[in-house]
Amino acid sequence: MPDSDKGVRSTSDARGRSMKTDYLLRATFQATCPAVVFLFMASCSGSGSGAASSNTADYPGKDVGLPPVADGFVRYETHAVTVPPNKDVLWEEWVAAPLNSDMDAVEVTGAQSTGGHHANLYATTDAEPVGTNHVFQEADQLTQKTLGGIGGEGNQSIKLPEGVVFRVTKGSGLLIQSHFINAGAQAIEGRSVLDVKLTAVDPTAQVASVMTNVTTQISIPPGQSTTVDFKCPVKTDFRALMWANHMHDYGTSATTELINADGTTTPLQVDAHWEGSWAFHPNYTTFSVQSPGIIPAGSTLHTKCTWANNTNQTITFPDEMCIFAAFYLGEKDATCLEGTWQ
Repeated sequence: MPDSDKGVRSTSDARGRSMKTDYLLRATFQATCPAVVFLFMASCSGSGSGAASSNTADYPGKDVGLPPVADGFVRYETHAVTVPPNKDVLWEEWVAAPLNSDMDAVEVTGAQSTGGHHANLYATTDAEPVGTNHVFQEADQLTQKTLGGIGGEGNQSIKLPEGVVFRVTKGSGLLIQSHFINAGAQAIEGRSVLDVKLTAVDPTAQVASVMTNVTTQISIPPGQSTTVDFKCPVKTDFRALMWANHMHDYGTSATTELINADGTTTPLQVDAHWEGSWAFHPNYTTFSVQSPGIIPAGSTLHTKCTWANNTNQTITFPDEMCIFAAFYLGEKDATCLEGTWQ
């Protein structure tokens, strides 16, 4: 498959509810999954799929509904990417050169143009010139660290508790990973704009990262209800600040539980009646820094999702997803894909 086509995928236009406002849980969540995901001048050019084009806004971000950048923030914007009809594009662009010192990412906000599914900001030790952009490649995540992000047209950002930050290490550049879905009959131009507040390292702050339990083995036949469940052995304690399940519009229920070492079970997140709005506004269970939610070593994460497909097409990943994701106190992002930690 040519590189120009690798980030372009077919997507159903018969979602039945709100596909065009569909949101991959940021966190950030698609961004931590190799196949999804879980951000930023060798730019691609032309008008084909995934082609970059120039920004014509009066100031960066105006065309996606953002006001001028606020004090203390730096605004990063991507080139526009052409998304063909009934396709989706997963794209990344380098937006800042390697930092000269460690920094704390205190807050990330922003917006996307129509069709935006998510925009995630990453620190990366893979140094590329600012403006370099290409389709997302699974190997790229090996050098990436989550710093925050927003979810689609809902533009919801992740807010960490007071005293908790995402940390950027010296020598890391910044990139934006963007996902756009076009459910319409005409091509669209997708852009992401993120405002980032970076500060000098606070030695008293605690560092947060992202943990996900995810499967890509999803296939929902037309007119049928389908359930998948998958397990992941926990090898180290996770002290979580918030967690949530993630599905899309055809979801009917999602449950994540712990199977304890003694065989008993402990529910973590039970969404017995899935609400489509949770794709944009996650149904978080939250904890304090002083009393985090513990996912202990020696237990097993067990996630189960059920969907009802009311269309005449088979629905597969990434049109539908099943993810359990947590923001936890720790230095590194962690992804368990199909029962194996990446």
